[in-house]
Amino acid sequence: MDDSGAWRSDGHAFVTARTTLGDVVGFSTACFTPSEFTVAALACQAYGGNAVEIECGESAWTDALVHACEQLRVHGLRASLRARCAVEPLLRLAVPVTVAADLPLGDAPLSHLVQLRNTADADLVEKALDAHPETSFCLDASLAFAHGGFTRLRALAGDHADRLTQVAVGAVDDDPHLHDLVQACFDAAGRAVPVLVERPGPIWSSTLSDEIGRLRALSRRFLTPYR
Repeated sequence: MDDSGAWRSDGHAFVTARTTLGDVVGFSTACFTPSEFTVAALACQAYGGNAVEIECGESAWTDALVHACEQLRVHGLRASLRARCAVEPLLRLAVPVTVAADLPLGDAPLSHLVQLRNTADADLVEKALDAHPETSFCLDASLAFAHGGFTRLRALAGDHADRLTQVAVGAVDDDPHLHDLVQACFDAAGRAVPVLVERPGPIWSSTLSDEIGRLRALSRRFLTPYR
């Protein structure tokens, strides 16, 4: 039976679709100008991705986001959101919502759909995860590497392996190869999770298909019992 829409019984947002789909690698709309989901979806089509994260600013309209998520699903793409605004309205869309740990989170319990993301201050995500046990963890691998190299990156992935549900890469210009960052995360966590590429600027390149292909192959390897 396909349980691709299920959640873990302990409440953490474990995307079990990856155990049936094999891998999830895609793009954030932050990569593109204009930063629209249609452009990110075209990049998936061109480069072999299968997921889109929509960045939501203060002016984000819920109706427009509902339409965007529906369109992404129609085209076989995993939809998720990154909140830079109030979280509560976004949870109605029933897709994962990534929230930086330094944003005001309030004292009310957060939904299992929320993925708390690390910031330059690693202690903030530790405290946020402790305060909101129903949430899961999105690891900004590039930021972790920039503030502590592979040591910090592996520590964050390993310490929160049971709640890790997404890895973001490419937000810092001087990080190493994206594949190396993702492999370090998967090695430390012991499993694969969805990967979102956030490389801003001129992302349209002839080598990007190969890079996305390598990331998806890496995910499939970690989903194989014997590797």
